[in-house]
Amino acid sequence: MGGGVFHSMASAAANPKDKHQIPCPPILPGIAVERISRNGERYLPHRFADGLYRVADPRLGRKKHHAANQIAIREEEIVSYLRMGYLLRMRGEVSGQVNLISPAEINFPVSP
Repeated sequence: MGGGVFHSMASAAANPKDKHQIPCPPILPGIAVERISRNGERYLPHRFADGLYRVADPRLGRKKHHAANQIAIREEEIVSYLRMGYLLRMRGEVSGQVNLISPAEINFPVSP
């Protein structure tokens, strides 16, 4: 699973042209949940227009990415779901691409 990263996500500014992204404050003060891709782009949890995030159960296999199979969660639940192995919808800061990311590729606090 991921490892801890201790800096704020507050620098994650929303793209004003994207109606689905809302500015994303830190999950907990001083703790970030992020993924750094091979090309160096940083991905942060994607907050949807309803103010919630989306996770997917890996046990659903090839159907986990379907919207109907994803669970809407609150910000404070993200780390708990990642610890249980759920995948998280994350958005690239540069590309704006939203992907479903495995917890093995995400930096987050691994212990409570």
